[in-house]
Amino acid sequence: LDELERHGVSHPIAGGIIMAAFEPNNPKHDTEMTRSRIEALESECNLASTKLDHSQREAVVMALHSNSPISLIHGPPGTGKTMTMAELIRCAVHYKGWKVLVAAPSNVAVDNVLERVMSLENEKQTSDTNKQKAASNKSGRKSKIKAVRLGHPARIQHGIQKYSLESLVQSSEGTEIVRDCRSELKQYLNTLSNAKSRPSEKRVAYREMKSLKKEIRTREEKVVGEILRDSNVVLATNVGAASSVFNRMRDAKGEPISFDLVIIDEAAQALEASCWISLLRGKRAVLAGDHKQLPPTIKCTVREVQRELGVTLFERLMFAYDKSNDSCRSKMLEIQYRMHKDISNWASKAMYNGKLISHESVKDRKLLTLPLVAEKAKTRCDKTECDECPLEKVTLMLVDTTGCDMHETANEAGSKSNHGEAQIVLSHVHSLISLGLRAEDIAVITPY
Repeated sequence: LDELERHGVSHPIAGGIIMAAFEPNNPKHDTEMTRSRIEALESECNLASTKLDHSQREAVVMALHSNSPISLIHGPPGTGKTMTMAELIRCAVHYKGWKVLVAAPSNVAVDNVLERVMSLENEKQTSDTNKQKAASNKSGRKSKIKAVRLGHPARIQHGIQKYSLESLVQSSEGTEIVRDCRSELKQYLNTLSNAKSRPSEKRVAYREMKSLKKEIRTREEKVVGEILRDSNVVLATNVGAASSVFNRMRDAKGEPISFDLVIIDEAAQALEASCWISLLRGKRAVLAGDHKQLPPTIKCTVREVQRELGVTLFERLMFAYDKSNDSCRSKMLEIQYRMHKDISNWASKAMYNGKLISHESVKDRKLLTLPLVAEKAKTRCDKTECDECPLEKVTLMLVDTTGCDMHETANEAGSKSNHGEAQIVLSHVHSLISLGLRAEDIAVITPY
């Protein structure tokens, strides 16, 4: 925040982002996006060959080509926001040759993006024939993705550990000498701890240890710098983006390297202050999230603090863009692939102005369309009269317990529960299992 206040719009790297954040409706950032222009840009990035729907493709085009240094991608539940982020990152690297910083409030969110990006990248590589590769290279693909995940290895998912900075350092060619130095250091340490060692030997060992430690530190810093310099996608949490390792990211002339694009996922759950850690490292930014879902976690109980910190950068800009009816700086992903239409329609009307559409593959999907449930129903029909179970066709059920003598209780610690409603849930779960659903396919969610 000190850096933001000190430089303002004159910031040497993020001046454009800062201007867009505090002058959200600056006409300088207006963009003419006709249908033909969007289609041309989609073709340029070969988006037709991806699995993205029309709103997802438009979001990628907007993020890459809008005149505004900040673009918003609004992703309601089930609309494929992470998939869109992954394709955006691939396009930025392959067709723009950009260096991308990806951040999010939590380790899980960062790992999900990395996992999806590398999964897509590997799919493309294995499915391409030599002829297709040649064609894609001619069409403008610049380089393959080299990703590095910053952060403590213990907080990184096991499946993507190989992309962690520590893992890449360990497997780097430059660390072979470091391993030899450490082995030599251990020998000198044994000399120091050996009571039989002569004073002259200990003096030599101490001097050599000091020299070896300095060499190890220098070589490791060099390896880290090379990894960060050569990586075109760097991932970290919002707070992790403040790491001092970024200071080692320098070009051949020793000049600091900035990012062409900063992407913050789950931006609607991130405090604005934490977003600026990443944003000040880039020339262009994309914030992805949904301000209609969970807000950021604020532990302070002072109402003024909660009110002020509770407004995220994503929500602030979304409100400004909506007010000016600016569709060229924000894009909502419109098709959801998760819920039956009876469930999503309520959310669409209540939260998303009726714009959320259910995809054909899920809009009429019911329990009876699931293989195990259908098989159980067929078996039941074969043995008895084929009476339909009402639950097989239920998609949304509301149970009103008013007047049923089911009261909420709280223990000494203040934790609340309702045993009567818990019994209803238990009974319903048993009914679902009897239809053929597996226990591991049922989620029971409570607000506390």
